[in-house]
Amino acid sequence: MASEALFKKTKASTSTSRIAPSGSDTLRAARPRMLDAKREAYGLASHFLTRRGYNILEQGWRYAGGSVDLVALDGDCLVLADVLMGDGVRGAGFPHEPDVGASRERMEAAAVAYLREAQEAFSGLVRFDVVSILPLSEDRAFVRHHIGAFSGA
Repeated sequence: MASEALFKKTKASTSTSRIAPSGSDTLRAARPRMLDAKREAYGLASHFLTRRGYNILEQGWRYAGGSVDLVALDGDCLVLADVLMGDGVRGAGFPHEPDVGASRERMEAAAVAYLREAQEAFSGLVRFDVVSILPLSEDRAFVRHHIGAFSGA
């Protein structure tokens, strides 16, 4: 991990919910809260990276093979990042990072798709990061930024 930081969240309110069996009323009610939590995680990660000089290009970028949470530029380096949100309310700690091999393959496929769709030619480096967020309270979160998360795979 290259950097860790503590900062105030720009948006308040996080809700946690138990996932119910598919098709239930509880799941339908929980789905908007889960989408809000994901959007909030994207926003927090974007804020964190922007404060460190990154230029955020996309949030929740989708392509035929899947999606990437954040696409950014760090100088001349294209960064594709997974954003993970932990459950700090229950004391569970940071979320576990996904399997490195499978994640690297997925991110490489996403990078190829992104570069194919890019309007301008890109000749810089491509890097894959993971931004993990652990809420501490309604207005604070601890962020772990794993730069080059899949480099050792």
